[in-house]
Amino acid sequence: MVLAVNYGHKMQKKKVILWMTLTILGGIAFLGSQAWEWGHFIHGERGAINTTTLEVVHIAKDNELSSVYELVGVDAHHGHHEITLDDVVKNLEEKPEYSVRLANRENMSNQASIEYINKNGTEVITGDNLHNNEYGHQLFADYFFFITGFHGFHVFSGVVILIIILINVIKGTYEKRGHYEMVEKVGLYWHFVDLVWVFVFTFFYLV
Repeated sequence: MVLAVNYGHKMQKKKVILWMTLTILGGIAFLGSQAWEWGHFIHGERGAINTTTLEVVHIAKDNELSSVYELVGVDAHHGHHEITLDDVVKNLEEKPEYSVRLANRENMSNQASIEYINKNGTEVITGDNLHNNEYGHQLFADYFFFITGFHGFHVFSGVVILIIILINVIKGTYEKRGHYEMVEKVGLYWHFVDLVWVFVFTFFYLV
């Protein structure tokens, strides 16, 4: 985008077209990656168990992190599975190598796991959405989808605006005006969205 603006100042139409096109493709790639990420988060990877203490616990096998799907013997990637607490308890009773892993990463014994779920378990959750979060605290999921969705909407809007401006560039609209001021204006919007992503990435992915 910086290069598109730069060549706009120099009135070099072909290079403005080139760099705006690459910017648009980058924006589309970003949106595609976000859609892929959301799809995987919503579908879930391992499943977890909500408890009365609001702690999300996971399943371990031989003290290594496993999944609810593996415990009950279903394929997580094929179809939607309604797994109940009874299914989990039954399989724990039949498979002593499985146990519960607490949020602090401590593994319980198999028998203690069965007792813990019978006493504290409320439901089996799969995936990450506005109602459940198998990865951790529910509020994080709420904020994650709201913030990344809000940012993604602005990226989408930016891509649409860039396409409109690119069409005008190709038609020679700004050549006739004698300046590429509109390219610079949409560039300012694009860089604002880019700057916001730096903070979103820092606080939601790194921290």
